[in-house]
Amino acid sequence: MKNKNWGKKNITMTKQPRVVREWSAYQKDIFNDIANGAGNNQVDALAGTGKTSTIVEGFYHVPKHYNSLMCAFNKSIQTELETRSPAGVEVKTLHSLGYAACRRAFPKIGAPDKNKLDSYIKAEKGDESETYEVRANISKAVSLAKGYLASTPKEIDEVMDRHDVDTCDEPREKFINSVLSIMEATKKDTNRIDFDDMIWPPNVLGLRLDKYNMVFIDEAQDLNVAQINLALNSVNNN
Repeated sequence: MKNKNWGKKNITMTKQPRVVREWSAYQKDIFNDIANGAGNNQVDALAGTGKTSTIVEGFYHVPKHYNSLMCAFNKSIQTELETRSPAGVEVKTLHSLGYAACRRAFPKIGAPDKNKLDSYIKAEKGDESETYEVRANISKAVSLAKGYLASTPKEIDEVMDRHDVDTCDEPREKFINSVLSIMEATKKDTNRIDFDDMIWPPNVLGLRLDKYNMVFIDEAQDLNVAQINLALNSVNNN
């Protein structure tokens, strides 16, 4: 039986005190926008300019009746930010956010199955050594298409061009049709989940997400379309 408590550990974290420092005029503008602004706000900053410290201080400027989500880029950043965030701010990776939505919609889903996609590719292309390269490239194309929320042959064709996905001498139309067929099969399989499907089904199936008054996104420039969309769909617009 798969572990129903995947990803949960009994960890006691010591909260770090709020850091008091002299903030720049630009940072103060950011804090003012968090406290009083409306809509979405993008902050551009260079490496080493105190992005994380600014985000953490920003938590303290969220209106007191708001609940907030901090979308951490990975698990290690999540762990760090959890020790620095005040009450009322939840820190999650986007994958854990999407995984929770999938588990809520499909209770039979257990721990992630890294072989989910590969099993459908092998079912279509076989498991012979001579099909290895095309299978690997189909896997890459499927993952990219899910990340871009591409769903038509034209969209997948554009994604493949953007990332130089080789069809390994297979006719392009046939290759793209295989990508679409495998994507559809993985979407229908609601008993298993892999890393990509923690993000993709909540988008394409419109799964119910936990909602927050304010959502912070760390390293937004490194996120794909599906991840950004998941974060935006977690905002409570009521």
